[in-house]
Amino acid sequence: MNKEFETLITDMKAAVYEEMMCRECSDTSDNWHTSISPENVNALISELERLQGATSPEMALSAIDVLAERQRQISVEGWTPSHDDQYMHSEMAVAATCYIMAGDDPYADIPELWPWPTEWWRPTNIRRDLVKAGALILAEIERLDRASCRQTDKEQWK
Repeated sequence: MNKEFETLITDMKAAVYEEMMCRECSDTSDNWHTSISPENVNALISELERLQGATSPEMALSAIDVLAERQRQISVEGWTPSHDDQYMHSEMAVAATCYIMAGDDPYADIPELWPWPTEWWRPTNIRRDLVKAGALILAEIERLDRASCRQTDKEQWK
């Protein structure tokens, strides 16, 4: 197993253990955002360990970066699933495309296709922009899945 990956998994496990201990000592814990529960992190760790055996360390670390960026978009930027559900015309996929096309230019002009206000256009470097694009694509897939479930639920009650 890649040493960097091993260290990441060990650190994540330690953080989960510490949080579980804190939860046993009190009824509430302010350390975790609701979507970053120890249970969710444990599930992520299990999946990453499974991926580590099936893929290259670089691929597993890249996947971690995309998942971490998606989580950052939710917890820091506030782009929650309910917020994302307002975009019903592939805006997140279009934004991902814009980041992919920015190349390695942190001063790239705002693309004509950019679906949001100009202050939200923040290219950095090609790898970081690809991570942002991956997280936006993931958000769009999640939105499509939620919309599909809602449609199925509506059809069941007709």
